[in-house]
Amino acid sequence: VILFGGEIYKKKHAQNLRAIVLCVNGVSSSLIMRKRLENMFPNMTFLLSTASSDLDNIPAHSYDIIFSTVPVMTDKKLYVMSAFPDIEEETILYNQISQDFNLPGFYKPSAQAILRAIEPYVDIKSNATKKQLTRIIDRKLNNKKTESEALGVMLSDLLT
Repeated sequence: VILFGGEIYKKKHAQNLRAIVLCVNGVSSSLIMRKRLENMFPNMTFLLSTASSDLDNIPAHSYDIIFSTVPVMTDKKLYVMSAFPDIEEETILYNQISQDFNLPGFYKPSAQAILRAIEPYVDIKSNATKKQLTRIIDRKLNNKKTESEALGVMLSDLLT
């Protein structure tokens, strides 16, 4: 009964958010942004990737969220981001959208926040820098492989 109740609750509260992706640089950049956003928000439906100048041609009732590289006039929820966000910007965006739409999941702390939290309790070797530790934590949080670990990846693994 608990299992079924949990599933019913998740389905009832899960929102099938519909998003569009706009980029001032045009369709190619917006497609790259869209792919990254799809990986970050697999339960969100991404309807369209286009140039920001095309916004007036898109019916407002067809989407809930706009991701854009520039501010645009809209009544919808707008998230302005860079075309190629770094890990920190992705984390901030993930947490903001999760909070704004009460999405199921978890809060994803930044590497800097984790380092600040554990710093009083650990001794950092003299040859290690905070920047190096932050990079390692980022890589672990985001399941990123180092260049040497990624050498075995086939082209077919990178293409969808």
